[in-house]
Amino acid sequence: MRTVNSSSLVHKKMRLFGEQLYEYSEQNAAALTVSVGMASYPHSKNSLNELSQRAAQFMYKAKQNGKQQYCFGGQLYRFNALADGVSKDEDKQ
Repeated sequence: MRTVNSSSLVHKKMRLFGEQLYEYSEQNAAALTVSVGMASYPHSKNSLNELSQRAAQFMYKAKQNGKQQYCFGGQLYRFNALADGVSKDEDKQ
């Protein structure tokens, strides 16, 4: 299991992933969408199984709220809004 020390690192990696997904879609004329759920230890749960279940819950939260987004620690973020650092939840306010 990899340790993530900063949420900014997570958002940076997800921005890069979103850019690569967009480029692949454009180059291959394919419409790809992604929903990702991420949980962190020890913030979410105590065991690996509980952590995995929490990440799955976050993934389904992202899926239920639309395409092209990820849920990190219960907060929703759109791949196309990563440059501004605006989460979907903040965008609704």
